[in-house]
Amino acid sequence: MSWCRKYAVILLGLALTGCIKDDLSDCPTDHLVYVIEALVKGLPAGDYTLAIHNPLDEQTYETTEQTSGEEFTMEVTMPPFDLFDSTNSPTIKLQNEITGEMLYPLGGMDDRLVDLIERSVPRDEIEGTYHFTLEFDFSEGDLVVRINGWDVIQDSYEVTLRMVVPRTHSATRAIGQSEECTISTLDVLVFRVNGTNETFVYSEQGTPAPGNVTGAVHQEFNVTMQVENYQQRLVLITNARAQVGALLSSADWRGTDKETMLAGLKYTIPMTPKGWNSTSPSNFDVMPMWGESVPEMITMSGITTSAEINLMRMVARVDVRLDTSVAGLTDKFKLKSVGLYNSNTSGLIVPSSANVTNNVATAPSLPSPLSTFPPLTYTDFSSPGVTDVAMTGVIYMLEAKSNINFALTPCLVIGGIYGSDITVTYYRINFVDANKNQVDILRNNLYTINITNVAGSGHVSLEDAFNAQVGNTRNFSVSLQLH
Repeated sequence: MSWCRKYAVILLGLALTGCIKDDLSDCPTDHLVYVIEALVKGLPAGDYTLAIHNPLDEQTYETTEQTSGEEFTMEVTMPPFDLFDSTNSPTIKLQNEITGEMLYPLGGMDDRLVDLIERSVPRDEIEGTYHFTLEFDFSEGDLVVRINGWDVIQDSYEVTLRMVVPRTHSATRAIGQSEECTISTLDVLVFRVNGTNETFVYSEQGTPAPGNVTGAVHQEFNVTMQVENYQQRLVLITNARAQVGALLSSADWRGTDKETMLAGLKYTIPMTPKGWNSTSPSNFDVMPMWGESVPEMITMSGITTSAEINLMRMVARVDVRLDTSVAGLTDKFKLKSVGLYNSNTSGLIVPSSANVTNNVATAPSLPSPLSTFPPLTYTDFSSPGVTDVAMTGVIYMLEAKSNINFALTPCLVIGGIYGSDITVTYYRINFVDANKNQVDILRNNLYTINITNVAGSGHVSLEDAFNAQVGNTRNFSVSLQLH
């Protein structure tokens, strides 16, 4: 952009000069004359032409001024144009006659500008005087248009997005609610909504709004949105800037269907350290989250709704605990370790729309191809866990589909000491419902394995327990609580 274009400030004064009904002798045929005065600032000396094309009479009305300073006025008088037909509206241009540079090609008058003028000039009015001051301001880099001091159009507008992250639990050493709700980065992918079709148009990055509390359930971020004359759906992606950046740089996605584009957002857990890092509040992996707005109009007044946007974590959490309401259970069994088997290494940041209902996952959304971690063993019983009793806020895993093949389905292997045993033995626990049917692992869910009874020692080794087809039935009773 040249210096001239960047700093051009164009002020247009639009006067609708009317006639008196009982004396039309001095009135033009159409009873109205538009006198458009332009105040131009910030341009070097030269010859400039202001031209306005009226589609009603197919004539172009223009004036050329020679100026020696950075501020000058230009005036064009013309018959009325149709303010109420935004599809056939006038065009305005400002051109440097010496260099030929088009300093201001507005094109057709913006729909929002036409709408605002339409409200000021009744359709059945054929006389009267209406004064408008139009300002076209490029001085800040983005186009701002004002009428009588009110914003009419802007290339961009800063809006505040209000997000809700589902509440979890508190923690002191293992991670808890604050860490699970942390938003370190916010990327907004914007899609044009046209009936049932939604196609990608642009992306923006958000920043925390003043007063935002990191890790809170309710958070606010500011983001600069483009003002457009169509509805926009905002797709929010948190804590995955590298993945969003890689996707955007991989192709020109403009015009691509929303579902197709978002299916390319994949997150892979690093193999080292193995599994999701939840070491402590000062050492943990932030969780990618996704959420979407309803279709919005971004206008001169900002966003049309202020509804909060619900976010959904892409991971599930697994807690294991002894049921302390069962008398004597914590005396006869000491929980020592939890092994996680067949957990996926990668997942989709955004679920398929077919797999989500009312912001609740109903089926796993999986990338292809899939790979799994080798067995992962956890021994951290830090608060809010309890040594020998409960492991809480430690195990996180990506979505997974259950498998009728016991060797391939996600499961746990619990290590513990029973009764008077002096060594740890092991018990396999499958993810099953009350009817013993295997369940899928779904994002944003908390799976609590509630151990209700231990009737004897388990298997000698992790491998023996994992290979045990009987799963939950050997000397071990559990219930699965899904939150």
